[in-house]
Amino acid sequence: MAEDSPLLQNDTPGSSVRAAKHSRLVAATTVFAVGALAVMALVHTPAGRFSALGGPHDVTVLGRPQQSCDFSENGLNCGAKYQFVDPTCVAGGGLGCVAHTGCRFCHVDGMERQDGIPICPPCVCDHWGATGCVGQASVAPASEAPVAPVETPATPDAEPAPAPALEWLLSQDGLFESCANRCAKAGKSCSNEAWPPLYSDFVTLVKNLNATAHICDEIKDFDDTRHCAGSMIVLANKCFFRGFQPASCDTEEDDHSDCRLVCPCV
Repeated sequence: MAEDSPLLQNDTPGSSVRAAKHSRLVAATTVFAVGALAVMALVHTPAGRFSALGGPHDVTVLGRPQQSCDFSENGLNCGAKYQFVDPTCVAGGGLGCVAHTGCRFCHVDGMERQDGIPICPPCVCDHWGATGCVGQASVAPASEAPVAPVETPATPDAEPAPAPALEWLLSQDGLFESCANRCAKAGKSCSNEAWPPLYSDFVTLVKNLNATAHICDEIKDFDDTRHCAGSMIVLANKCFFRGFQPASCDTEEDDHSDCRLVCPCV
């Protein structure tokens, strides 16, 4: 008779229970290891590597190809506005991923661009009626469309009005009148800014006046006879630069009407 095996020799109720538990533990460990190897193969094999815009199209997430859309409640339901199916969110996550659901937000026209957020695949634009998805030309909003500038005809600069011509007139002999009154008779105004500041300037002025209408034979700096009160006067065929009162449009002789004022009129 053959010898009993060790297991039969120890075939007690307690040893049978321990053997059954050991068998179940070995089976569970084997299933876990096979599953882990399958996940690692998905992530690390060439067919399972992905880019930010999606990898090979034969890789699927829960039966859905990447770079695709799933707006159904029974599938991945990447139905929030501007989401698509991206396996990189399941494998390792990334910017725009909705946790590890396999759904990822993306860019279309009119959205502020953010580094790391991919451009949406065409199915997103088709579903939401947007533009600017992968392979589509972007359309600028109406407000940003270039507008041809309206050319406004150049307006020539207005030429400044010519300065009124300065005319030197003599007050009337035998009358007590100011230069303001004398200019007004000629339809002009007396200019207090036009008086010659220096004696040499007065000499030049008188010489110019003498060239057109002789007014005096001599030109003096000061009237020491005290006959006339004002300055810039003509008396007895002599022209005097200074008198006892400064030249002014309002100065008027009050004692001698033969003192004629040289008046700047504009």
